[in-house]
Amino acid sequence: MKKLIDYLIFLQKEIWEKLIAKIPFIQGNIMEHLLKKYSGHFLIILALILLSLISKFLPIFLKEQPKAFSLDSLVPKDFVLMAIEISNGKDIINIIGKYGVVDLYVYSEATGLPEKQVAGVIKILPPETEDGRFAALVPEKEAIHLFQYSDPFYAVIQNPNKKGSKIYKKKEKKSFIVIEENFNM
Repeated sequence: MKKLIDYLIFLQKEIWEKLIAKIPFIQGNIMEHLLKKYSGHFLIILALILLSLISKFLPIFLKEQPKAFSLDSLVPKDFVLMAIEISNGKDIINIIGKYGVVDLYVYSEATGLPEKQVAGVIKILPPETEDGRFAALVPEKEAIHLFQYSDPFYAVIQNPNKKGSKIYKKKEKKSFIVIEENFNM
């Protein structure tokens, strides 16, 4: 550290001497006399300015850059994150905040009402932008059943401590084919 300070003092004296020689209005003036007489004071002021600049900007250069946060790194084993659209999403965002637990219903655009429950106790994350989609944390084995239903869904908020996500299978309507034979001849 002492060598560094001695080097700075030496550098400062050299800089001042060259500065005085290069600037014509300082030569033969009172300024030349003052700069030579109080060069130590100027050195201290210069050193303090340099130290304050270094102390301000050094942490920025030495600081580790944070790793990019990826939401998929938080997905538990045997679960998947699915992007879903929720018709009452703006209302849900205002209530749940950062995340929430909901039941999902099929939403009928014709009537404007929920029709049938398709999933229960689903954890959701709201979108970062208004036109984004919600992220639903769904058990991997049951995720295929949620694809059977079309967006948008209607969400009803559940207790966040409730456990046991469930996706209900879509029941296929069985159609019966009736074959009539006419034996009248």
